[in-house]
Amino acid sequence: PHIRFFVNGEQVFDLARPLRPSDAVHIVQALSGG
Repeated sequence: PHIRFFVNGEQVFDLARPLRPSDAVHIVQALSGG
């Protein structure tokens, strides 16, 4: 996948993980080339 998800600065692989109201979520497009 070319998108990375981070919760509180830690990369998350399980998108079913519950979130708390205080969690910081970042969705980052991973760069790739060839």
